[in-house]
Amino acid sequence: MNAYSLEKGTVRNVAFAVAILAVLAIAISVASTDSDAQVVNGTLGDNPNTSVGWSLDTESGILTITGASMNQNTYRGIIPNYSADTTERPPWENYKDSVVYVVFEGRFSDDGRYLFYHYTNLVEADMSGASKVDISRSFFEGCTNLRELILPDDTVRIINNALTGCDNLEVVKVGSNSIYYSIEMPDLKGKHGTLLIDENGKVTQLGEGQFLVHFLVSPGVGGSVARPIIVSGSTEVTVVSGSPNKLQVTNAVASEEPVVVIASANSGYRFLRWDGVPSGAVSDEVTITAVFQEISSGALVTFAPNDSDYGTIDGETSIAVEPGTVITVSGSALNIGGYTVTAIPADNTEQYEYAFGSWTVGEETIAGSYTVQEDVDIVANFSQTIRCYTVTFENYDGAVISENSYPYNTPASEVDVPKNPAREPSDWYEYIFNGWDSEI
Repeated sequence: MNAYSLEKGTVRNVAFAVAILAVLAIAISVASTDSDAQVVNGTLGDNPNTSVGWSLDTESGILTITGASMNQNTYRGIIPNYSADTTERPPWENYKDSVVYVVFEGRFSDDGRYLFYHYTNLVEADMSGASKVDISRSFFEGCTNLRELILPDDTVRIINNALTGCDNLEVVKVGSNSIYYSIEMPDLKGKHGTLLIDENGKVTQLGEGQFLVHFLVSPGVGGSVARPIIVSGSTEVTVVSGSPNKLQVTNAVASEEPVVVIASANSGYRFLRWDGVPSGAVSDEVTITAVFQEISSGALVTFAPNDSDYGTIDGETSIAVEPGTVITVSGSALNIGGYTVTAIPADNTEQYEYAFGSWTVGEETIAGSYTVQEDVDIVANFSQTIRCYTVTFENYDGAVISENSYPYNTPASEVDVPKNPAREPSDWYEYIFNGWDSEI
């Protein structure tokens, strides 16, 4: 099961139910495990009135942290402080690589330092169901893949160093009733709604009728995608024909033309598919996930021109495939695993013209198809030839006297010029050749 393919509301309801059971446990820092459901859970703190329950579904990657009931005015959940020291970590630390989503539910009075220190697979933290939350020192420090932070519709503080190293944080959502201040990110102060943070830290507040198209990477280190795009009105998201790792997004606020989003695979991985691409126009927030696959016994196919001055490759220049994948060729276009790669000759110049000839592997020309068994380099062969120009000599009435083709830069002395072309005399005149209207 992929956490990114689940509806968040459904996931959180299930996770919350598990978390309530976790609150009833008395363990201070000992996690219990349900091997069938792949769930680990326990409590933080030894006071049953202020202890915090936690539950982690290691399959979906959702960690739910539950404080006191929202109807309970007397008590609030207290999360202990931790440190960067590996001996002073929360009880779910052994499962940190499984944590993709964090969901906070209930009332809290304090939130522990270094709670999610260097949780590099954490993508989203949702505090919308919590109250009185402080994001303490180094709370999310080193969460390099944290993309979205949803704050409670309540008072919240973001303490210094809480988000240090969260360089890929893209979206912060703030409720209309939220009263919060941020020491670490002062640009957030006074803003509500959905806020987009660019790579330089600039904060943009979405306007009326605008929403985000999110792009995520499936859990694990497989590749990278673009930051969210602000769309106005509605949008259509479609896979680019011949390039399954590319999406086209319409009605982006920042561009009059459709925006192309590329999923780029890391070394040792290949792009597999997009999850969550809408089938038609949408007018509300949507999340699309790029799924990558680790290559255990794959083959890397690379494409290159025989001379980059003669032509280029349009499409992916390297694609990882399973052995046995068949490449089909149709003229200058080549298809491999849903990708189309095309050989494009360089633009002709005054002196030269360029043409595609063939695809080759070593000395072998690919005729029709080729089966990949191992890493292979495929070359698009282009030719460069001297352009030839036609020199035409015409008589006074447009009749062609002679017409010959000559290579570029042929000396004028080598052009075969007709001698003394004739014109029949009329009743009144006779004609003598006086030269050509253009110099050779």
